[in-house]
Parts: sequence; structure tokens; C-alpha cells
Amino acid sequence: MAQTIILEPGNTAAISAPVEVAAGEFVIVGLFRENNDERESQVLFNVYQETPGVSNTIVSLTNSFRAVALCGPGTYRVSRPAYSGAPLGAFVDQ
Repeated sequence: MAQTIILEPGNTAAISAPVEVAAGEFVIVGLFRENNDERESQVLFNVYQETPGVSNTIVSLTNSFRAVALCGPGTYRVSRPAYSGAPLGAFVDQ
């Protein structure tokens, strides 16, 4: 599996690049830090699936629950709210 950054580390509100998952495939989506900044954050990064209507929130990633496997088919994104803790980014392993 190859890792790709879909959301650069930060603590401002942002939405990741889309993650396309084909039928019968899966990917791992997770959070990461660039450095050893140990400031803890109780922030929720929502992972959601795009739909023809309102997007469906699949799971929330946190500082202690940092990765999830997503099964296809689907298009997914990670949403980061603004917060004051250590900068976190998101990656996909596919």
C-alpha cells in the first residue's frame, strides 16, 4: 500500500481531497502529525461519504482513534474543524 497526504497538517478548518474507492476495494484513512508536538487535542475529524444529496458521516477520527478502513464503492473526504491543539493532517493508504 502507498500512502498519500490528502489533507496537509494544520489546525484551521479544511476539507481533504476526495478519496475514490472502487467496488470490492478498501483503503485506510488516518490522521498524522508532522513533528513531535505533544499538545493533545480532543478534536473530531469527520470522515464522510459523498452522496447525491447530503453527505453521510461514516466515522469521527480523534487524537486517540486515528485510522479507519473504508470499503468501496464510494467517494470519501475528511473534514477538519478549526481548533487550537497540535496540527494534524490526514492521509490515505491504498
